[in-house]
Amino acid sequence: MRPVPGRRAPSWSRRAAGCNWPKARPAAPSGCWRAAPFPRRNTTSAVRRRRRREERQAQAALQSAELNLQYTRVTAPVDGRAGRALVTKGNLASADQTLLTTLVSVDPLYVYFDSNEDSAVRSGQSLEPGKTEPVRIGLVGEDGFPHQGALDFIDNRLNPNTGTLQYRAVLENPDGAFKPGQFARVEMPVAELDSALLVNRKAVLTDQDRRYVYVIDGDNKVGRRQVVTGRQVGQLLVIESGLESGDRVIVNGLQKVFGSGMQVAPRDVAMRDAFHASLETFGLV
Repeated sequence: MRPVPGRRAPSWSRRAAGCNWPKARPAAPSGCWRAAPFPRRNTTSAVRRRRRREERQAQAALQSAELNLQYTRVTAPVDGRAGRALVTKGNLASADQTLLTTLVSVDPLYVYFDSNEDSAVRSGQSLEPGKTEPVRIGLVGEDGFPHQGALDFIDNRLNPNTGTLQYRAVLENPDGAFKPGQFARVEMPVAELDSALLVNRKAVLTDQDRRYVYVIDGDNKVGRRQVVTGRQVGQLLVIESGLESGDRVIVNGLQKVFGSGMQVAPRDVAMRDAFHASLETFGLV
């Protein structure tokens, strides 16, 4: 391309340079030149994105530190009583491997007991579904069953090895008097009787594997009567067979009875009052 005469050719390099760099302008009349500043770009959005990214990184680091701090604190899942510390300060503990201590629940306590198949079948007929059945509990060294609990679980199958069915009762223990692992005796209702014949348990004597009582006939003579006993209600025993209603049974002074045919001077006592007193003592009425 040729230049037109009389016209000045355009400076393409200057125009091209003007797209990227500004022209140099004189800084002072002395003829010194100063480079113009580089044009500023809009960096506000980039700075904001960087700051948000740094903020998210800081929050993630904080959450990780808080989580690691939680791992240093072991919280018990239930209320109870802790045993001795198996790992002391300064020792290494590994997660899910090192046993620190043992924790047992003390209030309430669960009392597990087994019943034979015959009693389990009879109790299943008397227990009402959905109803809490009371049970009486006695510990080692205690007479009778002074504590009362509530039946809350019956297993769904008998143990084929022992022929027993497992039950569980709940026992309130607010003062911590009972300790986990103690042996207990449990009395659970297995049948409901419309009427029953009861005598004081002191009147029932044992001869090897047989039980008997001394009764008094119309002539005030002593006679021996073998009996079959059932469950115990307080200080009274249920007599399943061997006695009839109206029989007079010797309760006190048995050490003075030497055998059948002996003449005695009895003094009658009312068993009905003793029966109701026994029920009130054990909270059965």
